[in-house]
Amino acid sequence: MSWVVYLLTFGKDGIPSWGKVAGPAIRVRRPWPPKTISLMKQILLTAGVLAVAALFAGVLVQSAPEPESGEVVLADRAAVIAQSCAACHGTEGRLVTAIPPIAGRPEAVLHAQLVAFKKDQMPGATVMPRLAKGFTDEELAALARYFSELPPE
Repeated sequence: MSWVVYLLTFGKDGIPSWGKVAGPAIRVRRPWPPKTISLMKQILLTAGVLAVAALFAGVLVQSAPEPESGEVVLADRAAVIAQSCAACHGTEGRLVTAIPPIAGRPEAVLHAQLVAFKKDQMPGATVMPRLAKGFTDEELAALARYFSELPPE
């Protein structure tokens, strides 16, 4: 029976001193200082203005008129597509390894080879037929034009 009395009288209210070990259960948080609130309002207002500006900028970009010449767009696309050639043929088609460099070669030769790759007419080719099949004939012609206009070295 004495152990029951001990347990009941060990803490101030009959509970062991848990509050003393862990500290108060709830800490009261002080409100933000006025300068901090003002700064937070400015940040949120600036973020909102930037978000609305970005929204309108996207609308304006999407509603821009198309260029008159489709060839300009295709030339830009050829420059982007040509980046996928860099892994094997080097940056701007100038890597000198077992894979031939393609920069500065005649446009007609490059176009004929790309079309032959697309039609599986190049014996011994491994990767190029699979790559060439993913492009249209216009894109292959634009690629040939792009690489022919680059200096060989």
